[in-house]
Amino acid sequence: MTKLKLLPNIIFVLAALSPALIVMLYQFGWGTALNLDIAIGSALFLELICLRLAKQKIHLNQFASSILIAVFIGVSLPPFSPWWIIVFATVSYTHLTLPTKRIV
Repeated sequence: MTKLKLLPNIIFVLAALSPALIVMLYQFGWGTALNLDIAIGSALFLELICLRLAKQKIHLNQFASSILIAVFIGVSLPPFSPWWIIVFATVSYTHLTLPTKRIV
């Protein structure tokens, strides 16, 4: 599958997660939203840095998998977790475990 065909599937997964995110926000308060903000922000920032260092063009579909992983990390950690734990988890999972396209 190409990335263009994979993007709608990731969007459907994020849309399917929205009721669970609303319930988590109601149950646990704004700590969940704070975790999601930090996780998504750090994933996007790190993805942007990696694309700039690789001198690749930036497209929206390159960020979709990082956003999905960041949502899973933000939801799985307890509300109001320290910011450095969320950033470390996001960095270690998105860019140390996923295969990346290397330019030689």
